[in-house]
Amino acid sequence: MYYPSAGTNGGHLLDYDEFNTFIYSDFFPRRFGGTRTEFFHRFLASCGGKKIEVIAATEECRVFCTSSGKWGVFLFMSNDNAVDIIRKSEIPIEGFCGVVDGCVEGGNKECCNEFPFMSRILGLMGARMIVVSDHAPALLGLNRGEAWMPALWKDLKFPRSLEHQGREFRVNVVSKTAPGFDNAHIFCVERTDGVEEYMRRMRKDRLVFH
Repeated sequence: MYYPSAGTNGGHLLDYDEFNTFIYSDFFPRRFGGTRTEFFHRFLASCGGKKIEVIAATEECRVFCTSSGKWGVFLFMSNDNAVDIIRKSEIPIEGFCGVVDGCVEGGNKECCNEFPFMSRILGLMGARMIVVSDHAPALLGLNRGEAWMPALWKDLKFPRSLEHQGREFRVNVVSKTAPGFDNAHIFCVERTDGVEEYMRRMRKDRLVFH
């Protein structure tokens, strides 16, 4: 599960049992005062009292694990740099959180739920990806203002077909509530156009990238 512009409230995601590894990114100097240590302590407060062990701490990240065996990496960097690191890892994104992603407050230069950023996320998913979001304009085919107001898209028919950059996806609503987040929904995005060939091409592109 990847959460860009995560702020300090992303600890709720650790309750999502279907995921074992969580990547957070936030270029904290632009969003909060204080030190990285203070910022990370605020994040830990959102973990619901879970026992967290910090494995490594550097200027660019914190690596931690929970007593239940879940792992997390908090990257103190831009979302673009974090996505590049995920791409280099060659691990497909199976979950994405776009709740309060910095496009309204916090100084993020773009909405993580809109194209072009969402294009990068779709390009790194495998056959299936779970999306937790309180606004999903790219997935719903709406503008950002409409996507913020469920009354304007509650009558949309699901599953929805999405075509983007020669790729085809199916978008479904899994739940109209998302534990730990107000006014958020859970979507499922699936590739519908030969994911095996896509993954082969993606691996080839990574070799070029390296």
